[in-house]
Amino acid sequence: MYKTAFVYILFFWCHWTVAQYTETINSNKPGESMGAFSVGQHVFQVEVDNQTEFMKHASFNDSKVIANATDITLRYGLYRDELELMWDFTYQFDQLQSRVGFPVNINRNGVYRNSIGAKYLFFDPDKYSKKRQKKEEDRIDVRSWNANNGFQWRKLIPAVSVYAAFNVNFGDTFAYGNYFADFQVVGLPDSSDEPTFSPRLSLQTQSHPHEDWVLVTNLSYNRIGTDFPELGFIATVTYNLPNPRWSVYVESQTFDSDVYADQIFRGGAAYLLRRNLQLDATIGGNIKNTPSRIFGNIGLSFRIDNHTEDDAMSFERYQRKLGREVVQEETAKRNAIKKERKEERKEKKRRKRDRDRDAEALDAFDEDAPNGEARGSSQEDLEEDTDERGGRVRNDFREMIEEDDGDWRARANDEVKEQMELEQEEKDLKKAEKEQRKEEKRKRKEEKQRLKDEKKAEKKKNKKKKKRDQKAEDDFNEAR
Repeated sequence: MYKTAFVYILFFWCHWTVAQYTETINSNKPGESMGAFSVGQHVFQVEVDNQTEFMKHASFNDSKVIANATDITLRYGLYRDELELMWDFTYQFDQLQSRVGFPVNINRNGVYRNSIGAKYLFFDPDKYSKKRQKKEEDRIDVRSWNANNGFQWRKLIPAVSVYAAFNVNFGDTFAYGNYFADFQVVGLPDSSDEPTFSPRLSLQTQSHPHEDWVLVTNLSYNRIGTDFPELGFIATVTYNLPNPRWSVYVESQTFDSDVYADQIFRGGAAYLLRRNLQLDATIGGNIKNTPSRIFGNIGLSFRIDNHTEDDAMSFERYQRKLGREVVQEETAKRNAIKKERKEERKEKKRRKRDRDRDAEALDAFDEDAPNGEARGSSQEDLEEDTDERGGRVRNDFREMIEEDDGDWRARANDEVKEQMELEQEEKDLKKAEKEQRKEEKRKRKEEKQRLKDEKKAEKKKNKKKKKRDQKAEDDFNEAR
């Protein structure tokens, strides 16, 4: 089993050498696998299911266990969209029907699973760099439907997250998750005493080969450092039906330890009642008889969504919101302004050197001139020419700055207007959808009333016919 799990995870690992918030609830149910994406910052989510299971162990004279367990998972998005905290708790009531020696029934209850940890999404293939986005856009072929909607190998690149937790064991009723721990087999180590604390690590991958298909894998190493560590692997395939509220899944889970090894298969469906509420159901079992297992469960997932747009606002998303090109243009303009100011300072220094050189030339000319008239007129002309030239440079620079600043403001206003138009269109669309739902509700109500009236009229008609037939029968009997 170790080799099988290793081959599976190696296959998906080789496709690449950072919980993503969603508008609808993102639940790990149904099934036992854990998705790579988290619930999102400031989102509190509860996942509850109740499971009934029947087991029979051939090695213990067909002793049976009839169990009923309630599993509760609490999830909370913390600090950023990629990080979440998680508490997984399972409490079980069961009856062990022992057939070893004298038949006896033993009622048990206790904590079957209790772990507290955190999950972090450190690789998301949808977060492309600007160069990668341009490359993806260049691949689009507007003339070929198959090229743009067919299978693409790059979609197998999975999102990857890591989950780290601690198992907290309050008792040894179900030590190491073994239902038949009360039976000790001669020659095998004692597994009835599990440490209070033990670490757990898990690697999750999630890929979307097609818009309707989701593939999730988990590779886990549980109860690290104990006498009986456990290696596990889960692969889950989910398909979204044409009705977007329904989805179905199949799952294979393999785990192996010195206490218990098995492979379990599950299948089931989920139904989205509302944006933040989901129902699910599962049935499953295994293919061996030590023990044989068959089970079914019904679950409910709901969340309290306090996520805001600012929670996930990174600098990159800020650039995308305002327009990446606009931000780059503004940066380029600011750099240009700095460059112009630097050139202006250089120009001032050059003009000062020119004035000093002209002054030295005038002094030399005055020494040779017969009177002071030549110096006075030449000095005034020089100062007037220098002031005129400096004024032209300052005016040209001021006009350039004002023109660039006006263009930036205009583009920013256009971006804001476009954003407002998109928001208004979204509001209008929601309003139209609301009106459409009202109209559909009214039509359903009218149709229901019409059927009710038709049923009532039919019933009245049948009653009259029955009375008429009864009267005809009475008249016939009286005449006879």
